[in-house]
Amino acid sequence: MKYAKRRCAAGLLLPLAAVLPAAAAAAADTSTPTNVPGIASFNSVPPMFNRITASPEMLAAYGFPPRPDEATRPAAYAQWLRATSPAIRRIAPILKLTNIHHLTLRDPGRSKITNDATSSNWSGYVADWGGSAFSATQVDAIQGYWAVPSANVAAGTCKTTTSANQPAVFSSAWVGIDGATSASSDLLQSGTESDAQCLKGGKLAVNYDAWIEWVPNAETVITNFPVGPGDGMYVEVSASSATAGLCYVADYHTDVAVSVKMTPPGSTKLIGDSAEWVVERPEINGALATLANYGLVFMDGAEAVTGKEVIIQPAASYTPGTVSSTPTDMLDNNGKVISIPSAVGPSAVLWQVTGSAE
Repeated sequence: MKYAKRRCAAGLLLPLAAVLPAAAAAAADTSTPTNVPGIASFNSVPPMFNRITASPEMLAAYGFPPRPDEATRPAAYAQWLRATSPAIRRIAPILKLTNIHHLTLRDPGRSKITNDATSSNWSGYVADWGGSAFSATQVDAIQGYWAVPSANVAAGTCKTTTSANQPAVFSSAWVGIDGATSASSDLLQSGTESDAQCLKGGKLAVNYDAWIEWVPNAETVITNFPVGPGDGMYVEVSASSATAGLCYVADYHTDVAVSVKMTPPGSTKLIGDSAEWVVERPEINGALATLANYGLVFMDGAEAVTGKEVIIQPAASYTPGTVSSTPTDMLDNNGKVISIPSAVGPSAVLWQVTGSAE
């Protein structure tokens, strides 16, 4: 009997001995450099890794976005479980730096008709959290889930009589941290792009991308991560310090995900003083692009959180003085409203294109 117990104990020791080194190694960063300086990727996860019970340090070491608290953020937790499921395959991204810039908030104003905020490049909800330096009280994570919108040009502008290629039109949906106040000239963000162009002969060409960006750097496209209209996208942007960001992008249509660690350009530092859920017309070669006719964008699970687990939602009610979340309408170059957001509950936003972009 003693011999039988001893054999059982010895049999248990071998698997534990095999697991312990792996657990210890999990605390070390497992990212690998990409083809773009300042960006590293997390390409694989051990088969037996338990993301549900793993420590925050182990999650970070393998490129998982922070795990929401199941009790206080049940919807966010459910979305996180889906986006980080073992059924979602991680890939090593191939990146391409572009000449497209998703800028900080430009030309902020106020609509005389709706009293919404206005901007020449943003439409969406902007939560102004305040503060002047990154800390545990600042915004350090933001997420959203949306379907990639179809891209088109304004109705009636692409005809068979077109004798030359027309300028392309652009639209991007994204979530980000910073960039909405005068205190922060940086912006850590990730999202999808839906662009269109009317070619000679009236043929419509479209382009769809997933991208990452830390302003003042330009957009970096994930070239081997194809997305298409209608694809359900989960995007989370988070930061562990003022100079360490994580972008996690998952496509539920293809069951593919990309996780990248980013460092900011030069002396840029994250503050965490605002959170944004935005549809934007980006800047191309130094000028704001014409907004694509994206139709509608619906984003669910729109939520941000501070290091102290304070939850920020785009259209939730807040105690005056704690945070201001403002709906923002986009204006064209003539001051006409072309993109408007509407709240659909505290953590869901619907955008629609209007005006000269229709």
